[in-house]
Amino acid sequence: MCIDRMLCRENFLAITSNYPDLHAFSVNFFNSFGWLKPEFTDNEYHKGTGVWGCELDEGMIVYVLSIKVIPAFRCTGIGSHMLKTLMECRETLDASFFFCRPQATEKLSNKGERENVVAHLITTLRKFNFHVYPLLPTPMGMITTFQDGKGPLFFKASSTQRASCAKSSQPPYPTPQFRYPVEWSIISYGSAPPKDFADKDEHGFSTLHIAAAFHNITVVRLLLSLPGEVRNIVRADLHWRGNVDGQTPLEACEYDLRAQRECTCATFGRWDGHPADALRVAFLLRRAAEGYFPDYSPMRSEPTQEEDEYVRAHRLGCSCGACTEGWLAPRMRFRLAAQAAAQDVAMADACSLFDGTQPLSADGVRTVARSVGMEHVPMRLWRSVTEGFHDGYRAVFRAIALVLNSDAGIPDAATVRVDASNAFLKCGGRVEHALACVIDRAVLEAGAWDRSVAGDKTWAALPRCENDLEFGLVRERLGLDPD
Repeated sequence: MCIDRMLCRENFLAITSNYPDLHAFSVNFFNSFGWLKPEFTDNEYHKGTGVWGCELDEGMIVYVLSIKVIPAFRCTGIGSHMLKTLMECRETLDASFFFCRPQATEKLSNKGERENVVAHLITTLRKFNFHVYPLLPTPMGMITTFQDGKGPLFFKASSTQRASCAKSSQPPYPTPQFRYPVEWSIISYGSAPPKDFADKDEHGFSTLHIAAAFHNITVVRLLLSLPGEVRNIVRADLHWRGNVDGQTPLEACEYDLRAQRECTCATFGRWDGHPADALRVAFLLRRAAEGYFPDYSPMRSEPTQEEDEYVRAHRLGCSCGACTEGWLAPRMRFRLAAQAAAQDVAMADACSLFDGTQPLSADGVRTVARSVGMEHVPMRLWRSVTEGFHDGYRAVFRAIALVLNSDAGIPDAATVRVDASNAFLKCGGRVEHALACVIDRAVLEAGAWDRSVAGDKTWAALPRCENDLEFGLVRERLGLDPD
């Protein structure tokens, strides 16, 4: 199966849903845009051989669903030859990455036989360098087969912990029952020996991990404010990875935030932002990792101004810290500004179709509609398409580009300044019609855009953000139809 991510932005996970194995692979490793999830690259601990980067974010993906050889001809090299032939078609397929899952296509009841088949498949795949993509001049392409990881080393935990986790039908951490103010329980526990605070559960999670994963701001704030030797234990827990997920408390918190957003969008088609308390937990953990521990009294737990500012900046998914109003990412702004300017240029080519103040004929309107985005203007206005109407519509695109090219402007109807005598607006046209055109054209041309800016220095200098391709979020924040 071939997947061109440039043609399916926002829908990468949806197109794999009919293939259970492929969908499970996609959901575990990629987000809805086809980008490798940050938990695999943000910290060196999770990089395996230490060479994973952002190379997997771009390019065509070929997922080999199965290689079938009839029993009489198995173990004769036919399967390997088929795979080799496919790999030699890399340029024909314009593919950057091939993925295979080493699994028997037939059901085998004997565990030992299944393991032997998988081991044989892994050996075969390694002959074709399936652990890396060797043609890229990146660290990922420099390691040899022998340097690659040899097994499923997903976490650092004892064999007892791994066995316990594998057999347990319960979630990684127990569901708490808040029948009393939990902070008072922790305070009363403060008289216990400090070593008791160092205890971990059967999966290696500390109290701070569990509070962070549940986004319990009260408990997190209190744990970080405990004094003396307990503070040293909590300080160590901030960097503790000896659990089944290999995550620090901050990583556990942020992982859950991303998972909740992904699940909500997939289920309901929209997302209203991160919970404020969850972001406050992330803020406190981030500050604590830098050495700042807050003072806290359970009788007075109002959030600080810094916490509120962090929530405002990140509630709508900003991960770069540079999004305007927390949702319009610098790369999205750059993309939309270029699209609005391109629309202005495209409309200039249609000026020759007009004859003074006379409205266009039906055929003329259809010709213009294909090139200047009239599909976003109500059809009742099409009979009013004169040269002045066309020029007014074009002026709106120029005004949108002007706002987007400013440092902090939001291109909504209130900030896009257009002359009151604009014929497009006087006939019933609206700024929202042009905004919808800009966004929809940007979505349609996303693949071509990604290729065109591949070597652009201005684009490369802009920070990456989880909102870079959130066109639906932009539509919603601008008051447009989110679909």
